[in-house]
Amino acid sequence: MALTLQAYLRRTEADLAAQVRAGGRVRLVNGAFAAGADVAFLCRTEVKASYRRLIETMFSAEARDRGLYPILATHDDALHAFALEQAVANE
Repeated sequence: MALTLQAYLRRTEADLAAQVRAGGRVRLVNGAFAAGADVAFLCRTEVKASYRRLIETMFSAEARDRGLYPILATHDDALHAFALEQAVANE
């Protein structure tokens, strides 16, 4: 079982930081529920930028050392390639 976090939510970076400290499995998705600008990133470029930052955290040396198991749920080939780059850079 994995905790699912949504890249479009502004709070997700803090939620992921807590999960990195705890270890475990984290599944990252874009997010699909309606929310206001105070809670969520509203434009696609902001969500993709958030997803990239979260990938960097999920594939960081600290996350690896603490046993975080990253799972990415996206159809975006550029994000897949970025995740692979991060994984190789931090092996």
